[in-house]
Amino acid sequence: MRRPIAALLVLPALLALVAGCAAGGGQGCQEVTIEVRAVATVSAEDPVPLTATIQADGAPVPGADVAFYVYHESTAGEDEGGAVTANAETDAEGVATVTYTGSADLPAFSDQVVTGYSAALVSSEGTYCRSRSEVASLDVPCAGFACTG
Repeated sequence: MRRPIAALLVLPALLALVAGCAAGGGQGCQEVTIEVRAVATVSAEDPVPLTATIQADGAPVPGADVAFYVYHESTAGEDEGGAVTANAETDAEGVATVTYTGSADLPAFSDQVVTGYSAALVSSEGTYCRSRSEVASLDVPCAGFACTG
């Protein structure tokens, strides 16, 4: 009877270990920080650069796959969450950048207002833990189908 009880006691510990890394808990992978900065444009034609800087212990993380999420709100003010809009790879300085040629290129429907963006480390060949940044402000005069020519 001791073996089944011992197995039952070990199983939760193993599940916690596996779940910890999958959720960015630092078990078997190195923690990272992801910094995004607020972006504001004055004209719908202005380029819209979304940038994320990823570091681990103060050192850049090169070659990591980064997903950029753009957040929307309905014109009625209801939060519609964020959706992946682009991916980019970090350079030697740990910086990933996606540049929309204007706010009309940002993914949004005519009944949405773009409110912010975030970035997430998607893949680094298992070395670094998955992580997501805070949401940074994204202030553009219009976005997507809301921009009329």
